[in-house]
Amino acid sequence: MELRKRLTSWFKKLSVGSWTARQLAISFCVGIYIAFSPFPGLHTWMTLLAAWVFSLNVAVVFAASMIINNPWTMVPIYGVDYLFGDYILRLWYGSSVQVCSLDPAWMCSVNTFLHNHVGIEPVSLWGFLLGGNILGIALSVGFYPLVKRAFEAIKKEKQEA
Repeated sequence: MELRKRLTSWFKKLSVGSWTARQLAISFCVGIYIAFSPFPGLHTWMTLLAAWVFSLNVAVVFAASMIINNPWTMVPIYGVDYLFGDYILRLWYGSSVQVCSLDPAWMCSVNTFLHNHVGIEPVSLWGFLLGGNILGIALSVGFYPLVKRAFEAIKKEKQEA
């Protein structure tokens, strides 16, 4: 119950101002996409650019992306991104095709390093990029109605108070 109170308090703080529930929900969902996007190291820049280009609430975009993708969740998120993208590529090309053969030539040296030093099998760059983008888009679109409803409830509660 403590977590729910904290999240509610956090949503209330973010909804202060002249932002509509729709604008806040779009900002939050863009943050969800950024959290799952397969561009590690560029999330802050993506947040600032998206907020500027689409006139979004920077605090909401940044907070949503950081709540979802942080040092504790980064490895599982990128792992799911890769596994999902790899699965999609194997469906698309069939199980007989080596998915890593679709990667650029420089990925061969990355895969050799990973195999020699970490002991993992070759990874597919395209699987990672595809999975991260598809999951980011699907989750942000899927969560939009729920997030919008939450911000509408908070806005309504603030107006009644």
